[in-house]
Amino acid sequence: MKNILYISYCPPYGKALNAGAQTLYYYIRELTYVKNIKVDVVTYCEDKDLDALGNEDEKIKYHLVKRPKGLQRFVGRVISLNSKYNPYHKYCNLMTYYSIELLLSKLKELSSTKYSPDVIFLEWTQIVLLIDKVKTIFPKSRIVASEPDVTYLSRLRKYENEKSSIKREYKKIQYKNCKIREIEALKKADFVFTQSEKDVHLIVDGNTINRNKVGIQIPFYHRSELEHKRKNNNILFYGAMNREENSSAVIWFIDNVMPLLKSIPVKFVVLGGGLTEQLKTRQSEDVIMKGFVPSIDKDFSEAMCFVCPLVIGAGIKVKVIEALYSNIPVITNQIGIEGISAINGKEYIHCESPEEYANAIINIYHDPDYQLMGRNVVNCEFSLKEAVDNYIKVIQELVV
Repeated sequence: MKNILYISYCPPYGKALNAGAQTLYYYIRELTYVKNIKVDVVTYCEDKDLDALGNEDEKIKYHLVKRPKGLQRFVGRVISLNSKYNPYHKYCNLMTYYSIELLLSKLKELSSTKYSPDVIFLEWTQIVLLIDKVKTIFPKSRIVASEPDVTYLSRLRKYENEKSSIKREYKKIQYKNCKIREIEALKKADFVFTQSEKDVHLIVDGNTINRNKVGIQIPFYHRSELEHKRKNNNILFYGAMNREENSSAVIWFIDNVMPLLKSIPVKFVVLGGGLTEQLKTRQSEDVIMKGFVPSIDKDFSEAMCFVCPLVIGAGIKVKVIEALYSNIPVITNQIGIEGISAINGKEYIHCESPEEYANAIINIYHDPDYQLMGRNVVNCEFSLKEAVDNYIKVIQELVV
C-alpha cells in the first residue's frame, strides 16, 4: 500500500466554489480508483466547508485545519515574518503566523502516529513555500509541488498596474521576493505540476530547474452540452467575486466599456458568489449581479457573449475554458487567454482596450447568428483522461 498525502491551502471537494479546489478534488478522486493507493488530505478549511468535507468520498481521509479567526488572525498577521506590513517577509505575504503553526502541528500529529507518506503533494504556492518545514517532518517522502498559478506572475501584474508610486515600490519588492522564494522552493521539489506550457516556461527558463521534472496538470472544467442558441442580449462574466482578479475585471468593464454600449440594449450579467459591497453598489438596470447560481449552463447557452477583461491574475482561467467549450462567443485579453492556444477571430475574439471590447460586442449584437468554434480548441488541448493518466504515471515513478 502506497500512502499519498496532500497538503492543501484550500479544501478540495466536489462542490467547492474555487476552481483550483475542484481540480484538486478531481485528481484526488481519480487517484483513489488506483489499486494499493491510500489518500490522506491535510487542508485548511472554514466553518462553511465542514459539512461538505464530512460528506465527501469515504476513500479520502481528511485532516482539517480550521483557519484562525478574529483577533488571533489579526495578531498572526502583525507578528508573523510574513506579515502583510513587511514586504521582505519569508513567505511573501501569503500566510499568517498562526495559520502556519496550526498546519505544522497537524502534520507533526500525523507523523507521531508513525504515518509515513510515500509522496506528498504541496498544493498552491502558499504550501509550496513550506517545503523545508514539511521535509523536516517527513524526511523520507518524495515531494511534488503543485502550482495552479505561478504566483510571482500575479505579483508582477499587481505591481505593474499600481498607480500609487509608494504602493508601486512596495509591490515591486513583494514581486521580486516572491519570485526568488517561489523558484527556490520549486527547485527543492522532486517534481512540479503546473497547468500550461506557458507556466512551465515561467518556472524553467533561466531558473536552473530541470524541464524533465516539470509536468502539466490540466485543470478540471465543467462541460456544458447545451447547444448555444442566443436568446437574449446578455454579456456574461463568471467567477468567484470575492477574488480581486474577478472583482477588478468587473469594475473595469462597468467603468470603461458599458458607457460605450449605450447605443444598443445590452445587459452585463455577473454570475458568481462572494459579491462584495462595492460590487453590489454597481448594480443598475443594465448591470445585474446574479450572485451564486447552481448551474451556469442555461446562462451560457442563451447569452449573447462572454467577456473576461482581467487586469491582474495568473494561470489558466477555467472560466474561459468552460466558456469556450459552451461555444458562446468569448471576448478576452492576453491575461484571460494565456495558456490556451485559441485562434483570434476563429475561436475567440482578442481585445485589450475598452473600444475594442465595445466594437466586438456591437458587431455580435448586430449579427444574431454570430458563432465561433471555441469548443474545438478545448477538445484538442484539454483532454482530462490523458492528463489523469500522466498524473498517475508520475506518482508511480516517484514511488518505485
